[in-house]
Amino acid sequence: MKKHFSPIYAHVDPDGLAVVTEADISSLPMAVQKHLRFCGIVGRKEIRTVALKQKGLFRPKVGGKWVPMTAVQYINADAMGFIWKARASIARVTDQFVNGRGSLKVKLFGLIPVASVAGPEIDQGEALRFLTELIWLPTAFTKDYLTWNEKNHTSSDATISYNNQKATARFHFRESGELDKITADRYREISGRFSMDKWVISDLAYKSFSGITIPYKAHVSWELEDQVFCYDKLEITDVCFNGIF
Repeated sequence: MKKHFSPIYAHVDPDGLAVVTEADISSLPMAVQKHLRFCGIVGRKEIRTVALKQKGLFRPKVGGKWVPMTAVQYINADAMGFIWKARASIARVTDQFVNGRGSLKVKLFGLIPVASVAGPEIDQGEALRFLTELIWLPTAFTKDYLTWNEKNHTSSDATISYNNQKATARFHFRESGELDKITADRYREISGRFSMDKWVISDLAYKSFSGITIPYKAHVSWELEDQVFCYDKLEITDVCFNGIF
């Protein structure tokens, strides 16, 4: 997909960005407010898009071998979407959520199609991915399309709507304001069939980029009946707020 054909890729005029104030976050649950202060967004300009360079380890199935991976991702909070392009061994993967639709495509050597998955279950999974990855542009926590429901003093549910459907994830915070983990019920594809399983983002570590503190390391897992299957260990290596690489 060429960059100028997608609403996800965007340059943002810094002069047109509003400064985030305490008033902007005052209606959010207290744990979310504390997290945003920890991130350092108050007094800084809003983040509408983010470009990320990533590296890590990935394994596609339970018991599989870990494969080194590199990726570039673009997230647009205003357009409610992302595009993620990764390389893992000979495979090239494009994962995206654009205009309320999700899709996953895999090619060998970037040329030979071996998988292409779409449909309502993929839409739900990619909507959840978009929702949870707003942690990398935390001013988006104040967006009108995001509904917060406080569960207790350290956790809140966040919900977005897409194509007359909804996706909800639970954000669990530490007393310090750091995000501890995110949990959600997400569709998992196994040999062409789908099951609803618990999806967890955990083991978060933090780093500051351009004055904004965000998670730069995380593990992504499925909590299955008989085991926890971690399939992604990722690290953010570079960040560009409101621009592209």
